[in-house]
Amino acid sequence: MLSRTIITNGAVIKLNPTDQIYTMIEIVKEEKLLLLKYYSDYGAPDWIDGRLESKKPFKIKGVFWVQESNFHEKVIEDFEDPEYYFVIGNLIGDYYQLDRSVFGWIKRSIPTQKTA
Repeated sequence: MLSRTIITNGAVIKLNPTDQIYTMIEIVKEEKLLLLKYYSDYGAPDWIDGRLESKKPFKIKGVFWVQESNFHEKVIEDFEDPEYYFVIGNLIGDYYQLDRSVFGWIKRSIPTQKTA
């Protein structure tokens, strides 16, 4: 297996084939909300606080356009870097309705089945 190199926040990190890469994002279902969870394994993502204060939209992982109005919560546990949660959809009946503003390329509403 080949070693891999990733670049994060300007730092170049060499990974061995056995190293795990964490995606730093997860999709979380919480009652009637579909949430994007963002965290960092390579240091605190403090840049998000500044972007939220600016009240301007910004991209996470080059895909998700979020802003202060999508912000749900910031969770900080003992000795851990913060985790940020953004609302990316709402439960309507048996389907989550994705927020089109989060996915800039979506022209129409896309329902996603609750059990998916």
